[in-house]
Amino acid sequence: MNKNIMITHLEEEDIDGRISLLYEFHVQQNLNHLSMTVDKSKLKDFYSDAVIEQQDNKRYYVIKTKSQKIIGYCWISDIDWINQSCELSISILPKYRIGFGFLAMVEMYNYLYNQLNMKSVINQILEGNNLLLKSAPKNALKRRMDSFTFGEYRASYLWNQTKEQYLELKRTKKEKLINLKSKFQSV
Repeated sequence: MNKNIMITHLEEEDIDGRISLLYEFHVQQNLNHLSMTVDKSKLKDFYSDAVIEQQDNKRYYVIKTKSQKIIGYCWISDIDWINQSCELSISILPKYRIGFGFLAMVEMYNYLYNQLNMKSVINQILEGNNLLLKSAPKNALKRRMDSFTFGEYRASYLWNQTKEQYLELKRTKKEKLINLKSKFQSV
């Protein structure tokens, strides 16, 4: 578990806070949300239904700092329990974008592969999220006009990552860190 963030299931008592954030200008500026086309009561019904009735195919989570400040949300959708796969989406509030999205992604990978026993995760990153786009493989599928934000379409990039690929990435990063530490110790 990461010491800087905590990810919990979205519960009914979290829904009003989620809806309020969706109506904030800076959040709407970044993504195309239901809040741009649906009134608050229907949005509340949508999330209540998701929390109560749709856990089998879509789950929402709240991302908080260790001081309990909400910094974003993430969700898994298109859950295929038989083939053990799902799609992961992460939305970090604009003022927390530097670094927290990556931490949330790593935390969710650990949860999806180790707790939910997923074998593969479909990742989606919107154009303009340059820091996380660096983690996308060169062969990521580009889905044009995926999101409509303030009169402009944005593309998204999708790729599949298996548990084995994730473990290999972790191992490689750990080796690089060990090599880097040994270089510093020899100086």
